[in-house]
Amino acid sequence: MARRGEIFALSGIGLLLGIAVVCSWGRLGPEPGSRNPTDWLGLLAVVAPHDASKAHLLFLMVPALSLLMLCWWHLLRLAAGRQVGSRAAAVISVTWSLPFAIGPVIGSRDAYAYVAQGELARRGLDPSRAVVSQLGPGRLLDAVDPRWRDTRPPYGGVAVALQKAAAAAGHPTVSLVVLRLVALAAVALLIFTSARMVSLDRRASVIAAIGANPLVLVHLVAGAHLDAVAAALLVAGLALARGGGSARHWLGVMVCTLGAMVKLPVALGAGYLAICALLAAGPGLLARLRSLATDGAAIVAAIGLSMALSGGGLGWVHNFGTPGRIRTGIAPADLGANLVRGLGWLFGLHSDGSGILNGARLIAAAIGALLAARLLLPRRRRGGGWRAPTLDQLGLALLGLGLLGPVLYGWYLAPVLPLLALAGSRIAGSPIRVGELPAGVARSLILILSVVLTFATVPSLAPAWSALDGHPALVAGASASAALVLVASLILGIRALVRARASRLEQPPHLARPAAPLQQSL
Repeated sequence: MARRGEIFALSGIGLLLGIAVVCSWGRLGPEPGSRNPTDWLGLLAVVAPHDASKAHLLFLMVPALSLLMLCWWHLLRLAAGRQVGSRAAAVISVTWSLPFAIGPVIGSRDAYAYVAQGELARRGLDPSRAVVSQLGPGRLLDAVDPRWRDTRPPYGGVAVALQKAAAAAGHPTVSLVVLRLVALAAVALLIFTSARMVSLDRRASVIAAIGANPLVLVHLVAGAHLDAVAAALLVAGLALARGGGSARHWLGVMVCTLGAMVKLPVALGAGYLAICALLAAGPGLLARLRSLATDGAAIVAAIGLSMALSGGGLGWVHNFGTPGRIRTGIAPADLGANLVRGLGWLFGLHSDGSGILNGARLIAAAIGALLAARLLLPRRRRGGGWRAPTLDQLGLALLGLGLLGPVLYGWYLAPVLPLLALAGSRIAGSPIRVGELPAGVARSLILILSVVLTFATVPSLAPAWSALDGHPALVAGASASAALVLVASLILGIRALVRARASRLEQPPHLARPAAPLQQSL
């Protein structure tokens, strides 16, 4: 076990790095065309500062975030080696989260859009049909990212109900505090539920992978994204259903469906539970029809409850393509479109970039849907019978949908992280594993994805490079340092991936695949 001094030092260093990240990121100011409604006790720039000030802030933020990532990687190693207990991992996670929980909103401006959409609902308008520009000039509209002022959000009834409750506070700053409290409660529920699903020896790894993850701290805690609520409801529904009994299964399907009423991809959780129950019902047609009817009733009840809470309908489903109106540049569809355009340019073929992008997005979405179906649909066993999907397959299906969507943001990983963190574990009180994905492979995926998607959402580094103009040595040093952190994280993740694969190949055949496929799915 790690010594108490090492745990104390790790907690303190992470706390100081978190303070540096929050303070510097907040002072960088809003995007052009928007204005923060508050200075958040002086930690948040109401308007963007000049480039010289931005450069100094970036010189503080980027190294601090990089070192925080390295501290998290060290914590993951300690937890995987059982040198840190679950209590120590929880203390470190809470300590690191303090600056992000107390500080201003960073990472994106979606929280301001949540408040504006909630104000629409509070005034009796349907946010799935109205746009926030209808609120008229004022501090609330000025705070919303200009790209989202005339768009309709793809958020379901539960999300609208939470936004409406936050807007009822009557002041943008208080509404942001309400959303932050909702996000903190959701993250706490997510960590607690995930940790309770595994045995004691694996809880530290689960807590460290979620609670101390810089991606979670930046986007779910500080950014107050509603994806935290969707992920918490997903895992809570799965935890309810694993307890056995028709009543718990029905509640689990209903809770997962409520999560889908925040973010639609979480509906895969309800579908996963329905497939498992259908296979467990037996070969009789009547039993299977009863299982389908029960799960269908749970889904309908959850949808009706979300509509009653929000006071709206299902028009938000038609807005699912709203995020695709912009480009993040890191989505595989974007990268594929850029590759095709580059190859065409080499061969003298010049075509409409938007047409290539739309085609690439359509192909990527089709691949994501096929991948999800391949992972979640039952498979016939060689000896007869059907094999139910596992929790790690559900996580990979959600990951495929997220990566292959039209755009990609770090908070899209919220429902995926807990399911990957559970991989390679055993359900508490049961000898059954949750799937066949080795823990080392899952941990490597979490590390790589979290590092890449956290750094992909940092503000533009252009002011920092401009400040270094004329100092080639400093430019080379800064570039090498940034590349070193990123490459080191990727190499460490790939190295753990290879080691986990090798250890799995060395495992005796009779231990490589557990029996009881219907039980292992839950």
